Amino acid sequence: RAVTINALADPDHPEHAKTARRMAACGHGASFFIDSDKEQVRPWISRCGHRLCPFCSNARSASTSADLIELMVEHQAKRMIILTLRSHDLPLHDQVKQLLYCFKKLRARTTWKNHITGGVYVLEITRNPESGLWHPHLHILVRGSYYPHAELSKQWRSITGDSNVVWLTAVKDIEGAAAELAKYIGKPQRVADLPPAQIREYATATKSVRMVQTFGDLHNRGPRDEDQTEEPPRNTERVRLSTLLHIARSGHNEAIILLTWLCRRYKVFGRYVFHEAPQLVPDPGGYDRAQAALAMLRGEPAPRYSFAEDELTEEQIDHKICQAFMCYKAQLEQGTFGNVHWYHPTETENIDGYIRR
Repeated sequence: RAVTINALADPDHPEHAKTARRMAACGHGASFFIDSDKEQVRPWISRCGHRLCPFCSNARSASTSADLIELMVEHQAKRMIILTLRSHDLPLHDQVKQLLYCFKKLRARTTWKNHITGGVYVLEITRNPESGLWHPHLHILVRGSYYPHAELSKQWRSITGDSNVVWLTAVKDIEGAAAELAKYIGKPQRVADLPPAQIREYATATKSVRMVQTFGDLHNRGPRDEDQTEEPPRNTERVRLSTLLHIARSGHNEAIILLTWLCRRYKVFGRYVFHEAPQLVPDPGGYDRAQAALAMLRGEPAPRYSFAEDELTEEQIDHKICQAFMCYKAQLEQGTFGNVHWYHPTETENIDGYIRR
């Protein structure tokens, strides 16, 4: 992630500066949104939603996989096609544009329409480390009748002019094939292995390009591929994890109790808190906590902490969180925490997709 951000933040290429800033802000400032009346608790982390971000591309791959599996099973797409272009040294932007244009022309041909009713494609882009040449290609799941390989190869060559290598096979496991397609959507994180100039070229070539798209009788039914940022809730009250941790370190019991219940409910945040302040996280044996504290004093990475399964249900813990939050809020309003102004109803906050620092 750092390599990608640094490549995009190069001052000699200001056209990528906005993307670099957006990606650098990704994941900053975890919060918990608490609705005490409904006893509902929701964690939230600001995400950039950019396809080059490894965190967001992983999340996108997971959500797209579920959508694709449901759609493809319903559609009964039982054939897989891979279309490629002959490798050459044209800029990646031109290669991607040419590949998508050629596939559009192929779909317009009578022979294609006679065999294929619709489907979904995913654009994958690789680069040969030895030749340095880009290799964009399409993975396509389709529904239709048997399409002779020789005929498809002939049609593809007549459109591209020099490429006749196509791959076509029957799909026995539709769910597995859809999951495989979705995996390619999460691959952009691998651009970090490229030199900075190629990272910028990849970013330019894929800007505003759909990496996954449905067509034919599935047109407009596919998963969304636009860069997206998730909006936080606006009708509940927010507790910032960083500020809560700061107040808890100061020894305020209300903060410690609330933080403890939140860590029990959301163990991924519990591991972070344990790493930052191992004395705050309950540990029946005490050994893991002591080892973590010792490691931090030595400047070593804290050992992984194994959280046991909780005996309470999620609803019961949410109830505890809301009770602790009300006590915490009361102390805040009384000025117990001094000049720490961290709490605001979301109706009065100026939230534009990112957590305000």
